[in-house]
Amino acid sequence: MVKLDILKNEKFKKYSPAVFFVCGFLFDIITLDEVDNLLSLIQQCLYISFAGFILRFSFLQHEGLWVAPEKMKKIWKYQNEIIHFLLGGLLSVYTLFYFVSSSFSVSFFFLFFMFAVLVLNETPALQNKGLFFKYLLYSICLFSFFMFLLPLLSGSVSSLAFYAALIVSGLILALNYFDIVKRGVSKEKTLKQLVLPGVSMALILIVLYVGRILPPVPLATKYMGIYHSIDKTDDRYQLGYTRGWWRFWQNGDQTFNAKEGDKVYCFVRIFAPSAISEKIIFHWQAYEQGQWESKDRVAMKINGGRLHGFRAYAVKANFFPADWRVKLETEDGRELSRINFEIVENKDIEPSEYNYHYQ
Repeated sequence: MVKLDILKNEKFKKYSPAVFFVCGFLFDIITLDEVDNLLSLIQQCLYISFAGFILRFSFLQHEGLWVAPEKMKKIWKYQNEIIHFLLGGLLSVYTLFYFVSSSFSVSFFFLFFMFAVLVLNETPALQNKGLFFKYLLYSICLFSFFMFLLPLLSGSVSSLAFYAALIVSGLILALNYFDIVKRGVSKEKTLKQLVLPGVSMALILIVLYVGRILPPVPLATKYMGIYHSIDKTDDRYQLGYTRGWWRFWQNGDQTFNAKEGDKVYCFVRIFAPSAISEKIIFHWQAYEQGQWESKDRVAMKINGGRLHGFRAYAVKANFFPADWRVKLETEDGRELSRINFEIVENKDIEPSEYNYHYQ
């Protein structure tokens, strides 16, 4: 019986880092929990610590300043695969958290950016610059970890928490820089391979934050829909809608047949960690004369900690037939999610028959 070792097969070896990256990605998709789950936070901390440990000694080994001890050699020869597994696992978590914390147009940027970096890192032309891209991936993970952690500790998604996350992450990278320089690596090479990726990523995040593109993590919209009626019975919301069964892709009445006296209800479920209390804005907009016009802003305070998300709704009685949307935003204008819908005039005098589901 022939024993095959795919990692020793030269035909497949060049693909092994990408395979391990994807394995880490898929593993964490399957095991993903809420952003404030203690075990998940400990796992992320361990992943980041091990990734930093491996990168440090990889850098020193590359410069001829460190050789793996005999006891570590069997494992260390797979260090490239291990670092890709760890980074893949972390990026899967943060990509998914970013995805649920914003509208698709914002989330798509993160998905595209992270996978683009992975592809670039695996191209033969950039293999010699592997440490640079590994530290870039590591910087993304490090910044993201503290961008999720500090709001949990401070109870706020304010700009203070965001900039504090950048400062803490920057200090960790600075300590890595001084440690590696102290071991004998030149300052110029360390700046290029370690500091430049971190600074570049920090500047990108600041631009995205100032431009209100960066998702307001760790808040996340679990559900958003448009309805004809909302009633609360006990601890459940009864949501009334009129759409036909065949419009199964709609959340409520995204084709809103409006009769005289109707009101439009926008219902949301928002996940927020238990320590967080924030103000959110229901921003109603109508499409007129080729552009979206602001029609109303309804502010509401939300409190975290509910397992299936904090439930809230806003109602609008003054409307007209047109394309509409509601953007769910933080107080500083960063978008959590949005829902588009169309209001169509319905002149039928018969009362509407509602279907219901419960949240």
